[in-house]
Amino acid sequence: MDWLGIGVLVFAVAFLIAVICLLPAMRNLAKTLDKTATTVAQLEKSLDDITGEVKVTLHNTNETIMDVNEKVSKLNPLFDIIHDSGEAAHRASSALSTYTLTRVNAAKQEAVTAQPDQVSGIIKGIAFLYYFRKAKKQQNNV
Repeated sequence: MDWLGIGVLVFAVAFLIAVICLLPAMRNLAKTLDKTATTVAQLEKSLDDITGEVKVTLHNTNETIMDVNEKVSKLNPLFDIIHDSGEAAHRASSALSTYTLTRVNAAKQEAVTAQPDQVSGIIKGIAFLYYFRKAKKQQNNV
């Protein structure tokens, strides 16, 4: 044999020893890959189940949202009526406030230009009403 043949023989024996040494590791790797394949298959099945449940949940959610939107659309006219009532009340109170302010200013103007006889007549009238009510109360209590 020549040196080249001996070298090839040594490499072949070394390769055979390496394969024999790596054989248990390769078997363990094969078992691990089989378990991984089983796990992935189970995961796909679980994922399909979860996807089905999510689809049902989304469908129910969409139905609920449509129901809520329908009910809110039915309530919109009520809120419009309340808004219009609020605006009407605001306009009425503004008108009343303007009228009251006008009357107060007119009364102040009359008080400034009123004659002393007119003021004393008003005071006498108020005093008469006060004593009249007081007498009426006393009469009712007896």
